[in-house]
Amino acid sequence: MQRLEACVLRRESALRCHVDRKDRLAGERAKGGFVACEGVNGFSEDRHRASVVDLPLARKPCPSFVCGSQPVHENGPGCVSRRYYSGGVVVNELDVDHFHRTGWLLTSPFFAERVKDLRSWVDDVQSWPDEGDWLHYRERTEYGPRLCRTENFVPFHSQLRQLLTAGPILEIAGALLGEPALLYKEKINYKMAGGAGYAPHQDAPAYRFVDTHVSCMIAIDDSLVENGCLEVVSGHHEKLLPVNGRGCIVDEVVQQMSWEAVEVKAGDVLWFHSLTPHRSGPNNSACDRRAMYPTFNAASEGNLRQAYYEQKLREFNETPRTAGTVQVSLINDFEGRPV
Repeated sequence: MQRLEACVLRRESALRCHVDRKDRLAGERAKGGFVACEGVNGFSEDRHRASVVDLPLARKPCPSFVCGSQPVHENGPGCVSRRYYSGGVVVNELDVDHFHRTGWLLTSPFFAERVKDLRSWVDDVQSWPDEGDWLHYRERTEYGPRLCRTENFVPFHSQLRQLLTAGPILEIAGALLGEPALLYKEKINYKMAGGAGYAPHQDAPAYRFVDTHVSCMIAIDDSLVENGCLEVVSGHHEKLLPVNGRGCIVDEVVQQMSWEAVEVKAGDVLWFHSLTPHRSGPNNSACDRRAMYPTFNAASEGNLRQAYYEQKLREFNETPRTAGTVQVSLINDFEGRPV
């Protein structure tokens, strides 16, 4: 398996403006409201102050980069540039091009303070009882029964609702879809120590009513090979692939593909097309590997979130469960054992 060293230069460590506060202020006056900042690759870029008005001056955005498997522009081999603004991340044309060519894109839209919030909010959901209109799923592990997934939590958690229905996450989804986006569904995969992985699959067969979606993995904990990080296949997101009786990609196709393990830090966000083949292994570490997965559809298709969950519950009730696995999706990709 080819391993992708998906190194993200995070917002706080990537900013290297080589002047102090006094010099920056002088530079702004000299440039008529612009500030020159030097990025980690040595390229300088002028930024209008209005785009960073609500950020402390000492943390003004500079260019930042995510390393990929193919060189895509002159800023450095194997790098896709991203630009940080006061409202979050605005992906540029090179980012969108990378997504359309490969089927995935890695971004870092959050400050460290927000990562702490994400963990706290997921802790909230994880502590909820099974009785409720949200959907909890559990699996059997060597450590006993463990929570493996929660869905439909947005109506019951105001901060997570705000996170997924406004701001940079929704803006990036719209940029990748090419039009304004709406939240289609959301889930948290906990993948606790000893938790199972997911067989190779595409998401599109599990999604109803529209053909094209974009999803992302918001890493709550560091996602590494040893705890079952996501693996993707680049450039195979044009069509549905042959599937087996479980709705997962057939073995002969899986074996012909080049799989890339994408390791990400907590707070990083990995975007992928609904036809991008992906999988993840079990968590063989002693630490949990939690991640949130919102999915978005184009706003022109309508607000389909409620219809999706109604249809999912209807199909769950009408379809016999597959013996030996935990049914958490409308395709049977989860490898977990039933409690």
